[in-house]
Amino acid sequence: PKRIMASDEARAFLREITIPSRSYAATLARLNGWKLNGTMGRPLVRIHRAIHVTGGGVWGQFGEVLPEGVGADLTTMPRPPRALLLAQQYAREQGIPFPDYAGYDTFHGGCGMLVVCDLREVDTVIDEAKRDGHKAQLVGRTTSSSKGGVRILSHFADGGYLSSLRPL
Repeated sequence: PKRIMASDEARAFLREITIPSRSYAATLARLNGWKLNGTMGRPLVRIHRAIHVTGGGVWGQFGEVLPEGVGADLTTMPRPPRALLLAQQYAREQGIPFPDYAGYDTFHGGCGMLVVCDLREVDTVIDEAKRDGHKAQLVGRTTSSSKGGVRILSHFADGGYLSSLRPL
């Protein structure tokens, strides 16, 4: 630990990896029509599911809220933050396994929140998120699937498709 803390690069990496999670509460409240005074207004969109992706990652948190027979194909996830890409690189340099799957399982893979809504309402969700300073984009679509499951096109080191139903 002393040797690591002597390294400017290591200290910078630790600062990056320990950034607190973001709150999406204001955006979700507005989208749902919830007002600060506790009354309800007209929702801007119909949110079917919303998941703040923290510990447990995309597989655990998103996969758990999808109804039986519904899966998701997340083909346009954002690029993982530099800190996660560096964590994977540093782990591998030390001979510690850090497969792409772990980037979406243990971590969020670059996507702090997933909102499921109708495709025609995606632009409203994106605009409202941006209004609060969040980066937002369409990351995929739900699918009909007897087994359910979430499939992600990885942007970590190995790339390719990953599945919560492993292996692909």
